[in-house]
Amino acid sequence: MKNDELKLAFSLTTPTMVAYFSLAFVFGVLFTHADFDWYLAPLMSALVYAGAVQFVALSMMNEHASILGILLATLFVALRNSFYGLSLIERFKPASFLKKFFLIFGLVDATYAIFSIKPKQNKDISFCFYVTLFPYLSWVSGTFFGALFADKIPEVKGMSFILTSFFMLLVIEYYLLNKKIDALIIPVIAAFIAYWLMPQYYLLLAILSCAFYLYIKIRVTS
Repeated sequence: MKNDELKLAFSLTTPTMVAYFSLAFVFGVLFTHADFDWYLAPLMSALVYAGAVQFVALSMMNEHASILGILLATLFVALRNSFYGLSLIERFKPASFLKKFFLIFGLVDATYAIFSIKPKQNKDISFCFYVTLFPYLSWVSGTFFGALFADKIPEVKGMSFILTSFFMLLVIEYYLLNKKIDALIIPVIAAFIAYWLMPQYYLLLAILSCAFYLYIKIRVTS
């Protein structure tokens, strides 16, 4: 039954939804505190839906970076999604055009982690759709409320650290689902190396490295 896929997807994505809502709320606050119109924050989340990319873009916009620089940084950070998509081509093939478009558009680190350790379900496209939909709604709604109530929240230093916390949550969640020690070792090594190479963007580089490793692992074992 479709409800079975919905319930399973909801239970698997609940930790992600909580983390996404919190992270998106912070993004909405930071976006509005940067003197941009508040409604542009949820609009950006709805159309872009890429947490790391949005934080990088906001940081570069605050520093008055060129449009070309923002585009190149966005392309670099979002490159990992290409690895995700390549390994899911066959799984998404039965979906209708609109569902396939949304599944590709909504493919992020957390949903990919679930897809990589959960085998196909009886109604797999419905399952994949809900796994993609729930985090998306939590991200957009979190941004909306963060931007809406930003004026009532004083500027607090260190709020952007939530992005690092979210990376740690993804690592722990993937380990609990997969029970493989490399799920803990690889992210730690990647984070240390990335911090040594590019301290300012070490987290994004670490995420990209982990995504590439996960893609290679799935291709080798499949």
